[in-house]
This record gives sequence, C-alpha cells and structure tokens, in this order.
Amino acid sequence: MAAPRKYPDELRERATRLAVEARKDPAGRAGAIKRIADQLDVHPEALRGWGKRAETDEGIVPGTTSADAFWSRSYFAGFCGGAPLTVTRQYIEGQKRPA
Repeated sequence: MAAPRKYPDELRERATRLAVEARKDPAGRAGAIKRIADQLDVHPEALRGWGKRAETDEGIVPGTTSADAFWSRSYFAGFCGGAPLTVTRQYIEGQKRPA
C-alpha cells in the first residue's frame, strides 16, 4: 500500500498552477516559489519539484515529460514468476508504447 500523501491533490494543483504562472512573469520570478510556499504552507522544495514537473509537462522547459518517463528502452524485471528469460523478453518487446 502506498504511503499517504502529505498534501491533498487540490492543494498541490493550486500551488503548482500559482508557481508556474508566477515564474512566467520575469518581474515576479525571483522568490516566487518561496513566497507561494509560505502562503500555502507547503515546503518550498516540494513546490519547486511540482513546478519543474509541470513546466516540463507543459513544454515550457525542455526535459522528459511525466508521460514519457515511464516508458523507456530499459526494463527491470525483479520477479517474473519463474518464467524463462526468453518468454519475459518476448513479453517486454511486445509491449506497445502509448500513443
């Protein structure tokens, strides 16, 4: 079971939206993350990470988007239920990348 999140999704979305908008404005860019984090009572580094991910996902800054991060050319199979490596490899190679 996943650990409970410290911040509700609604707060994360609102904080992220405010941070991304504030960082678009050159005049308000300096200190925007800290200012918004203090106002919403979230940790500045958490907000910085959410903002960076959102900016990448929106194409504002270059990088690997959240959607692309899951799909890579490398795989790790820690446990394959006893299936032979050839079967596991065939299964992995048969997976289609989402459109």
